[in-house]
Amino acid sequence: MKSTHEVLNKTVKASVKMQRISARKARLVADLIRYKSTTQALIILHNTNKKAAPILLKLLNSAIANATNNNGLNATKLYITKLLVNEGPTLKRYQPHSQGRAYQILKRTSHFYIEVSELASGDELINMIEEEAKEEKTVETKPEKKTTKSTSSKESSKSTAKTTAKKSTSTTKKTTTKSKGDK
Repeated sequence: MKSTHEVLNKTVKASVKMQRISARKARLVADLIRYKSTTQALIILHNTNKKAAPILLKLLNSAIANATNNNGLNATKLYITKLLVNEGPTLKRYQPHSQGRAYQILKRTSHFYIEVSELASGDELINMIEEEAKEEKTVETKPEKKTTKSTSSKESSKSTAKTTAKKSTSTTKKTTTKSKGDK
């Protein structure tokens, strides 16, 4: 059964790999547009002043073009269902430093992956919600049995007696003091 995020089977994918940006920095921009409509995402990316914004803008435009040209989807009803930014291979370079040392410079790369789907009409959403509700009703749960272990009064009194005995008996060390006359 599809979840409400996966409204239609018509999902369009686009990806770009080996982009010279750290995945950690690119995820900051990706978090801004995830699960938004494509029109909102385009506006956000146009107004974001980060290095990852033009990369994601180009990727989003590619996904929209794939949806309209290849699958015949309506561009105004599209929204982002999945957006991933993964780490790519790291380029390792060396910077000469003092006393013959070489400091390592890591030039990180990222892979971007986006899925775009068309938003379903109200009737399709209502049908999906009703089907999910029917499935939830058909699942039956067994009532939980409440079992408690009862202890006899003798056992409980023995355990309390043991704990009090442990607390009361404590070992003390004898200290001896030497006087000046003792050698």
